[in-house]
Amino acid sequence: MTIGAVILAAGQSRRFGSDKRVHLLAATVAVYQAAFEEIRLVLRPTDTDLTSQLGITLRPGDDLVRARDAHLGMGHSLSAGVAGLADKGWRGVVIALGDMPYVREATLLRLIERLAAATPPAIVRPVYHANGNGEAGQPVGFTADYLPKLATLTGDAGARALIREANTALITLETDDTGVLIDVDRPEVLR
Repeated sequence: MTIGAVILAAGQSRRFGSDKRVHLLAATVAVYQAAFEEIRLVLRPTDTDLTSQLGITLRPGDDLVRARDAHLGMGHSLSAGVAGLADKGWRGVVIALGDMPYVREATLLRLIERLAAATPPAIVRPVYHANGNGEAGQPVGFTADYLPKLATLTGDAGARALIREANTALITLETDDTGVLIDVDRPEVLR
C-alpha cells in the first residue's frame, strides 16, 4: 500500500505579486516525484494547461485535481486533494505545499519511513532543530485514518487544528533541513 503526496498548488499568490507557481511548481513536483511512488497535484479550476506550460509530466498513478473552491482557502484545496484517496488504497498521505521546493528528497524519504512505521492514528511533522530550538515545518504526514477528517476541511487554516489536537498521535521528525521552513511567499526568497 502506498504512502503518497498531495501537493497543494491552488493558492492565489497574493503576497508574491504574481503567479509564483511559474517559478516554483516544477521544482517542487520533481522532488516529490523522486521520493514518492504517487503524487496528487491540486490546482485551480482555471489552470487548464499549467502543467504543460511548466513542463510537468505526471506519471502513471499520479493525479491532477482541480479544487473548485480553492479561492475560499487552503482547507478547501486540501479537502479536494484528499477526496477519493481511501479508494486508491493509500495507507498514508503527506500534505505538501507547492511553494516549498527546497525540502530535500532525503527528508521526504525519512518522513515516508516514519509514517509507514507509525501505529495509527499518527501525524508526522518535521521539526527543524539545527539552531537548538524546535521549529515546526512542512510537509506533514497523516496515516489513512485521518483521510475522512482531512476531506471535510474548509477555510484557510488547512490541517492546523488536527495537528494541534493530535496529542500523542503527533510524531516529531527532527531534521536539519531548512527546506522544511522555506515557504516562498515573496520573490526575494527565491534562491
